[in-house]
Amino acid sequence: MTHAFMRFCSTALILWGAIGLPTNLSAQTKLPIKTWTSELHRDHPLTGRIWSTKQNTYLTPLELAEALALNDFILLGEIHDNPDHHRLQAWLISSIALYDRRPAIIWEMISLDQSSALEAYTNPYEAPMAGLGGAIQWSTRGWPDWEIYLPIAETAFRYKLRMFPGDVSREEMQLVRDKGFQGLETERRKSLGISQKLERGLMKDLQTALYESHCRMIPQKATAKMASMQRLRDAVMAEQMITTGNRTGAVLIAGAGHTRQDRGVPWYLRQRLPDATIASLTMVEVIGSMTEAKDHVPESSSGKAAADYVWFTARTKREDPCLAFQKKK
Repeated sequence: MTHAFMRFCSTALILWGAIGLPTNLSAQTKLPIKTWTSELHRDHPLTGRIWSTKQNTYLTPLELAEALALNDFILLGEIHDNPDHHRLQAWLISSIALYDRRPAIIWEMISLDQSSALEAYTNPYEAPMAGLGGAIQWSTRGWPDWEIYLPIAETAFRYKLRMFPGDVSREEMQLVRDKGFQGLETERRKSLGISQKLERGLMKDLQTALYESHCRMIPQKATAKMASMQRLRDAVMAEQMITTGNRTGAVLIAGAGHTRQDRGVPWYLRQRLPDATIASLTMVEVIGSMTEAKDHVPESSSGKAAADYVWFTARTKREDPCLAFQKKK
C-alpha cells in the first residue's frame, strides 16, 4: 500500500513553498488554533507542545503533520468532550490533505448501523455539515454535542474526503455481549483478527484500564466480557480503515484508548497488514503538577510508549467522572 504515498516525498519541498507554510521558528511553533476553548491549565509549560516518543524530542505542529502524512494509517486519539482536541484533529486532517493526500476519515462515534444515513447525507458533498449530526441521529448515541465535532466534518467537506463509520453494529455487539467471540461466525472472527489472542500482559493491562475507567465500581470479573467488546470495536475500526483506505489510506478519529499502539486498533492493523505504516497521536490534557513530557505519555505495563506522538492540551472543566458514574449506579 505504501507505494500510493511515495509521491509525498518528492512533492513535500514543493508544497512547503507552494502553500506558503511558515519558515521561521516562531511561526512554526505557533499553535494552529487561535485560543484554547478548554478553561484549565492554559498556561501550563507543556500546553500546546508536541512530543515524539520515538525521537524523545519536541516537534512543531508542521513537523508533526509532515510525519503523520507519510503513513498509510493515521490514528488521532482524543478525549471526547474536549473541543480543542477536535479542532486540532481538524487542523491535522487539513494539513495532511495539503500533502496531496485524500485519506478516508473513519469515525469511532458513527456505527455501521448509520452507514446508509451517512452516505445519503454526504454523497455528493453538497449539504451543510452542520446538519450531518441530525441526519445520522448523533445525539441518540450519547456522544458530546455534534457542534464540537463539526470542525472535523467541515474539513472533510472542504477537501472532499469520504467519511465512514468505524463502530460495530448493534447486532454484532449484542452477539459478543451474550456469547463472547463464539457468537460470531468463524470466518468473521478470522477476518477481524480477533481469533488471535492478545498477549497475557496486554490483556491484563486492558482489563485493568477498563476497571479503572469505571472508577473501580464494577466487579473485576466483569472486565473480561468488557475486554471482548472493546477488542471487537478495535477490530471493526481496523477493518473499516483497511477496506475504505485500501488505496488512499485512512485517518481514524477515536478515543485515546482505541488508538494505542500496544493493544488498540494498530494491533489489528498489523495482524492483517504487517507491511503497512501506522502512526498514532494521542491528545493529552496536562496535569498541573506534572511538567515533564514523559510523565504524561501513556505507557503499557512494560514501560513502552503506547503512542508515537503526544499533543499536550489545556484541560476541559468537567464533573469528576467517578461522581458522575456513582450517580448513574
